Amino acid sequence: MKYPFYILCIVFAICFNAEAKQQNKPDDSKLVIKSLESYMLNISTLEAEFEQLGNASKSRKGKLFIKKPNEARIEYYTPENELIIVSEGLLVYYNFELEEKNLANPNDMFLDFIFNKNFMLTRDAQITKFVSFPDRAEVAFKIKKDPMDREITIRFAKNPVEISSISVLNNNETISLMFNKLEINGFINDRLFNLDYLVMSK
Repeated sequence: MKYPFYILCIVFAICFNAEAKQQNKPDDSKLVIKSLESYMLNISTLEAEFEQLGNASKSRKGKLFIKKPNEARIEYYTPENELIIVSEGLLVYYNFELEEKNLANPNDMFLDFIFNKNFMLTRDAQITKFVSFPDRAEVAFKIKKDPMDREITIRFAKNPVEISSISVLNNNETISLMFNKLEINGFINDRLFNLDYLVMSK
């Protein structure tokens, strides 16, 4: 008897169609994107542990500090101890093993949009993808007039809003940060953003 097989196919089709509709409700997208935008605008400081993955690179773990406007600090603990500080319009990179220090343009940092206090998704970006589930969502976008033409994807919990990961696609290479123990608007010592404070926080 083939009826059970047909019934299974029908049930699967109904469930799949219902999930697809749940993912992309037209009325849901604007509301969810606006809630993410409000969350990002409300960030004055951000601190989180992270794991970084890339197409051709090994997993890297570290800690991120952000203080608006325009200050950031990334500490890499694995596979090497490295430090990036963005402050006073400069980016400083320091490798502890090599005792090597370099200066770079802070605009080259792939998270620059986060510590820009005036960045608004609905005004400054073009949404390229939106997927929504009952408890989480994913928004991909390109920043207008971005010379690097990056595509950025933010994955986040919806209620309450909390970013779980950020991926940046640039020149066919994707860099992803998965966050853990993320805290916003807590106290962060200004010393961490001193360009001469080349010491790990932990």
